Amino acid sequence: MAACGLEVLSHSQRLLQSRAIEANAAQMFAYFKGVVQVHGVKSPAIDACVRELLLMDDLLPPDTSSYWGICAAHLRSAHLEEKEMGVRLLGTRTRVKSDLPTSAQLRAFSPSFDEGVNNWATCDSFCGRVLKPMLQAEWRAPQGHTRGTLDVLSEWNGDDSLWRQRASCVALVLPARQGMFIERSFEHAERLVRRTDERFAQLGAGWLMRELTVVAKERALQSLERDGAQHWSREGMRYAVEKLSVSERQKMLSSTKRTKRSTAVSKRSSTQAPSNPKRSSSRLNKRPIS
Repeated sequence: MAACGLEVLSHSQRLLQSRAIEANAAQMFAYFKGVVQVHGVKSPAIDACVRELLLMDDLLPPDTSSYWGICAAHLRSAHLEEKEMGVRLLGTRTRVKSDLPTSAQLRAFSPSFDEGVNNWATCDSFCGRVLKPMLQAEWRAPQGHTRGTLDVLSEWNGDDSLWRQRASCVALVLPARQGMFIERSFEHAERLVRRTDERFAQLGAGWLMRELTVVAKERALQSLERDGAQHWSREGMRYAVEKLSVSERQKMLSSTKRTKRSTAVSKRSSTQAPSNPKRSSSRLNKRPIS
C-alpha cells in the first residue's frame, strides 16, 4: 500500500541525511543567507536519493494526483534539499503520458506552493521540472486543446505572491526560447515589471525578456524602450539585454541609470543570494531523473 506524503518525506530525510556533508552545508547556508536550512547535499546526490525512492514500489503511489500531496509535504520542510526532493519526485510524473499532471491539479496546489516556496532555487526548480514540461505538453497538444497551465500562470502573474509572480515568467523561459507562447510571454514580463519592483520578480521578468530579445527582437526592443525608464530596475534590465549587442545594451541600460527603480531592492528579497540566470538555465535544461 502506498505511503502518505509525510511517510515519503521521512524516507527522503533519512536518505538525505545519509549523504549530508558538513562543509557543503556551511557553504550553502552562507550562500542563501540563512533563508533556508540545508543538509549539505548537492544536486547529483539528490538525484541518487530520488532514484532510490523510486525503487521502493510499496512506498510511492501509482497515480500522479497523489504526487502533488507528496510534493506539498516536502515543500513544507525548512530544508532546501527536502523541498527539492518533492519537486523532483513530482517532476518524474511529467513523463508518464498516461497520467500527466493537470492544470486543475496545479490550481489546487497553489496554496501549497505559497506555503512551501520561499527562495528562488526552489521556485526555479519547480518551474523547470514541473511547469515547463506541462506547458510544452499543452503546446504540442491537438488544436483546440485547453491550455489551462498557461491560464493558471497568468493568474499567478497578477497575484501578490512574489514567488507566483516570478514563476509566471521563469516557467516560460525555455518554452519562449523554443518559440512557444510568445504573446503570453510578453504579457507576463511587461505586466510584472509595471506592477512591482520586487527584486526577484524583476529578475524573473528580465530572464524571460532576454529570450524574447532573440525570438522577437524588434518587439522586445520596443517594449524595453517604452518601459525601461519608468518600470525596469537596472538589475532587471541587465538580465533582459544580456543577449543584445554592446551598443544596444548600453542604450537600454542608460535609460535606467537615474531612476529610483534602479536601486530598489525589497527588504524581503534582499536577504537572499542573487538569482543566477546562467546557473538556473542549466538547471532548467536538465531533465528530471527517472
